[in-house]
Amino acid sequence: MGLNTEMKCSQIGTEPHHGCLCNKAADEKKAVYITYETPLGQAYGYWIPVAGHEEYLLHFGVGYTFEYPKAGAR
Repeated sequence: MGLNTEMKCSQIGTEPHHGCLCNKAADEKKAVYITYETPLGQAYGYWIPVAGHEEYLLHFGVGYTFEYPKAGAR
């Protein structure tokens, strides 16, 4: 995908990131999240400042963002 650890997720395009809360988490120095619907169900996106190193943020999503392969299928 051409991603690296120094890249902001918004650099891969603007439309998928219209709800990005990175700046809010950085400004407020606290964790923030969103809940959103996907074609596969509900998912959550988190932005969490690293305590003592607020210039760093953990950003990840959990939930139904893609279909997982069936057990034993490869």
